[in-house]
Amino acid sequence: MIMPVALLWASFASSIMLTYCVVNVGGNIVLGSFHDPPFCRNIQTVSYAAPAATTAVATFLIGIKTW
Repeated sequence: MIMPVALLWASFASSIMLTYCVVNVGGNIVLGSFHDPPFCRNIQTVSYAAPAATTAVATFLIGIKTW
């Protein structure tokens, strides 16, 4: 149960950091993604991966519970 909650908090944190990047470096977004600061580029990748991992782990745990 700790893993889905930790991933959920990681999703929230990455969303906040991505919002910070959009506010401060919003002019450097090219075709919907960051290219200039590596921090923002990495946070954008994490903001895609964290919700997917949260969903995968939660679905796996639901599957185990119902099996």
